Amino acid sequence: MKLFAGVLTIVLALLAPATTVADEKDTLERLSRQIETVNYNLERGNYNHEDLAAWTKITIKLGSEATACIADNEAKIKKLQESIDALGEKAEDETKAVSKPRADLQEDKVKIDTILAQGTLSLQNSETANEHISVAEQSYFQDRYLS
Repeated sequence: MKLFAGVLTIVLALLAPATTVADEKDTLERLSRQIETVNYNLERGNYNHEDLAAWTKITIKLGSEATACIADNEAKIKKLQESIDALGEKAEDETKAVSKPRADLQEDKVKIDTILAQGTLSLQNSETANEHISVAEQSYFQDRYLS
């Protein structure tokens, strides 16, 4: 009975509607590329006040997307791990009905771990870019109003 309940849990987890993992990943990649461009321009001093305001919005958007990605994927990993744990340890004589879902769950966990890592990196990049923008804003206003 425990085996049936575990397999049923796994099947339901696999059949649950997949969230837009690809869209989430694409959004993070797009915003991360924009942050790279922002950092490039900041390093070279190629900006004006309007640029700094627009770039701040980009860093805020990336930060919120990354935070949402981290929260969602941590919850997904927790659910997957619970499903994996429900199957128990791998036995030599287990059937494909158990080993296949376990392998699928492990594969899904690896994919989600990758997206979670990207989300964490994106959050760090957003925070770093935001700090650089703040320094650039201070420098811009000092040059403009104290000269």
